Amino acid sequence: MDLSRLQVSLTKHGAHKIALLLRKYPRNEVLDKVWHSHEGINIDRTQAEKNLSVDASGSVPALWDKVRPLGDHAIDALVLLAIIFSHHELMRAMATGRAQPYRGTIERGAVLDGKAYTNFAHTLEELGFSPLHTPDRVKYDLRPLFSVAHLNPLALDLLKVKLRTAGWRQTTDAVDEMVGHRFHETLAISEGRFRNWLGPGVARGRLGDAEDEAFFTGTDEAPTRGFEFRAGHNPRKTGTVPRRGSTEDRKASLLHNEIQTALHDVLAKKYGEDAVGTEVPTGLGTSIDVVVHVEGQCTFYEIKIADTLRACIRQALPQLMEYAYWRCSDTLAGRLVIVGTFEKTEEADAYLRFLRRRFRLPIYYRRFER
Repeated sequence: MDLSRLQVSLTKHGAHKIALLLRKYPRNEVLDKVWHSHEGINIDRTQAEKNLSVDASGSVPALWDKVRPLGDHAIDALVLLAIIFSHHELMRAMATGRAQPYRGTIERGAVLDGKAYTNFAHTLEELGFSPLHTPDRVKYDLRPLFSVAHLNPLALDLLKVKLRTAGWRQTTDAVDEMVGHRFHETLAISEGRFRNWLGPGVARGRLGDAEDEAFFTGTDEAPTRGFEFRAGHNPRKTGTVPRRGSTEDRKASLLHNEIQTALHDVLAKKYGEDAVGTEVPTGLGTSIDVVVHVEGQCTFYEIKIADTLRACIRQALPQLMEYAYWRCSDTLAGRLVIVGTFEKTEEADAYLRFLRRRFRLPIYYRRFER
């Protein structure tokens, strides 16, 4: 088997828009709509055929009809998988950039450059799997992909088709073959997580589980560098678009983005644009939602969208402590702030005051009001 057989044009723009067509049309009509059928959708037909893994007879695999009832998130997730595994260089770029479970950063010029980088970075962002996209690097976060109910059997079918395109003769177990060619590294997960995801009887891995696993079981091999403050903000999508596969999760994600932008704007107005940054790398393979840097001291803000105020505090506290104190220094951040949508209760206020008094932990809560 030869992965170099997996090739598709990386310089033609718009491959991700096939997801928009799959939401509207059954598989046997999609290819007739790729060019000039809808405003803003002009996809090279050959590119679409390769991404969808159209067979020699021109038939679009049935899996693309099976994914449609699962919702927009499932369609977008499967389209992303199809695009990534349609070209060996995209697979290598993802694997090269991995830093933590589910997450990584693709640097322009490391594997992809020019229009190939620009197009793929745009694809990750438009399909909802990139928290940060600049001209020189794009971060990816695949946790939402692993939260889609019932996607895994369709993902397995899709990856089998990609294997056959690469010359797999079906004389070996498909998942073994994928692991042998390090498909799990392309998705920034362990071999065990990959096998479990594609294994029988696994309907889904909840988004919360993926988020917790990424932080609480993150590899110790994540890059460790010194923290450097970086000002600036790259606004992410906001609004009321239903989350792919889970309306509540999607709303939570969009609300997080809304709070991040609003908080940045408020703090930038108070302290100046050069004193406020978002998604600031910790140097530990993680990033801080918002950082204010004034007179050599930082305030770290961690935004949490949860069902209760207590859950917000519970989730944010260990992250803020690691961001600030992993290097066993108390000089990095002078203030740690949990940001949520709930009004602060007397009980929560007493708890945070106790932490400040008993452990001298500079932890505070700030409510975001829409």
